[in-house]
Amino acid sequence: MKVYMLSTKKTAGILPKEIKDYRKVDFKGKKLKHIWKPIDMKKIDNIEMKDALDLSFQVPVVSKKAAEVLKKQLEKDVEFLEMNVEETKYYAMNIVNVINALDEENSVYDTLPGGIRFFFEKYAFLKSKIENEKIFKIEEEKRSKVFVTEELKNKIEDANLQGFDFIKVCEI
Repeated sequence: MKVYMLSTKKTAGILPKEIKDYRKVDFKGKKLKHIWKPIDMKKIDNIEMKDALDLSFQVPVVSKKAAEVLKKQLEKDVEFLEMNVEETKYYAMNIVNVINALDEENSVYDTLPGGIRFFFEKYAFLKSKIENEKIFKIEEEKRSKVFVTEELKNKIEDANLQGFDFIKVCEI
């Protein structure tokens, strides 16, 4: 089983139009759908918009097409929260599946006083914790990194969704 870090860094970058909306996109693995109101976003470069956009906060933002492909498969793990990007409807993927899956013995990272893990050089996951998962975050990086298993990677590639990049982090 292969695990990948999901990235959208090679696609169009976006940011909230209003400064007051910056905090709204700092997702921490908590459900937000019940309080969410669509946010207006702006492109920050001249790169073509694809099915996945790069929100600088490492939140995947996907097209309506991508949301339709992924929604049913990820309904318990992801909230698709509406955003307007250059007058086009997109959806921020709020990953609420935060699991304690880190294999501490086989991962390489720095530790702050108090045991806080950060600056991961190598990720390793416990197979028993991720074997039934498609997308997840780990507690140590719930504000940033998104991990996907090979099953979801294949689904995205088979649907020919553009703008997603997969960085292999481990094989179990």
